[in-house]
Amino acid sequence: MSKIGLTVSLFYGVSGLSAQGAPGTNLTVDVSVSGVARSQDTVVVSYSVFNQGASAERLLALTLEAPSPPIQIIAPLPGSSWHLASQYGGRPVVRWGVLGDSILRPGFPAQTVSFKASGVLGIADAHVSGFALPVVEEDTLPSGDPLVFNSVQIKAVGVDPLPPGYTAASLTTRLDSLRSDACSLTWVTSASLCNTLHSYLMAQPANLTQFNADLATNHTTGGSVNDNAYWLLKANADYIISISPPPVNTALINLSYVCGNKFKVRNLNTVAVPLTWNVVNGSETGSVTVPAKSQGGEPGSVFITTIEKRTLRLYYNGQLIATVANGNKPPC
Repeated sequence: MSKIGLTVSLFYGVSGLSAQGAPGTNLTVDVSVSGVARSQDTVVVSYSVFNQGASAERLLALTLEAPSPPIQIIAPLPGSSWHLASQYGGRPVVRWGVLGDSILRPGFPAQTVSFKASGVLGIADAHVSGFALPVVEEDTLPSGDPLVFNSVQIKAVGVDPLPPGYTAASLTTRLDSLRSDACSLTWVTSASLCNTLHSYLMAQPANLTQFNADLATNHTTGGSVNDNAYWLLKANADYIISISPPPVNTALINLSYVCGNKFKVRNLNTVAVPLTWNVVNGSETGSVTVPAKSQGGEPGSVFITTIEKRTLRLYYNGQLIATVANGNKPPC
C-alpha cells in the first residue's frame, strides 16, 4: 500500500489495513483533540490517541511538528512507559515515544497525551510510527528524514506562535483560513456549514458568538464537526473574543448643548469611543475621542466648541447617532 493510501486510512479511520507497507507504517491511529485549556498566551492541548484494531503494529511514537516549541509535554502514568522529547533531527517537536508493551497495541484503550506551548492553535504535520520486528538498524535506513520514510504522516492540531503585530482583525482573517483548511480536510463535512461559518467571519464586526454556537450544535456524535475542527476553530474564536474590546453601544453616548457654541459629549461605554462631527448647513467638521466611563461609573466626557452658531451632528463609524441644536445661550 502506498504512503498516500496509508495517510488516508489513518486520517479517516479506514479499517482493513494489513502488514504490507514499510516497517513502522502498518498501523491506523486516530489522533484527535480531546480538550484545550488556555491561560493568557499559553495553551494546553490534549489528544486522545487510539491504535485501531486493524493495525498490524503497535504504536512506537507520535511526533508532532512544533512551530511553537513545547514548554511542557505530558503523558499518562506510569512515566516508565513513555519517552518524551522536544527535539528531533535538530528541530522542535512534541514527541511521545511508547516504551510499554501493554499500551497502544492494536485495539487497546486510547491514551490521553498533552503538551503546553505559547501561541494559538493551528494545523501541523504529525508523524505516527509503528513498532516492527526485526528492528532495522539506523545505519541501514535510507538517507533522509526518518519521520518521512518510516512513519505515516498526517495533519493534526498543533500550536503556532502568535503572529507579530497581530490584531483581532488579523487573527479573524487567519481563523477563516483555518476554517477553509478544516473543511478541505473534511474535519467539517457539511459544505453549507463551511459557508455559514465563513459568513460569520466576514461580517462587520465578525459574529464570533454565533460562529461558536454553530460549531457546538454540529459537534455531536455523527455530526458534521469532528473533535479536531471543533477545538481548533473554537479555541481561536475564544482567543479573538478575549482580546477584542467590548462592542460600542451608541445608546450610551449622549450629546447635549451647554452654552454659546459649546456642546458636551458623554460616554457610558466601558471603552473609549472615537467620534466625528459636523454642523448643519455649514462647513465645520471635526473628530473627538470620548474616554470610557470610570471604574466608579462616571461617564467619560469631552466638549465640542463650534465657530458658527449651528446645529451639531455626531457620528460613530460614519453613522449619525445624535443631532442637537444650538440653544442660543450666551457664551460660557
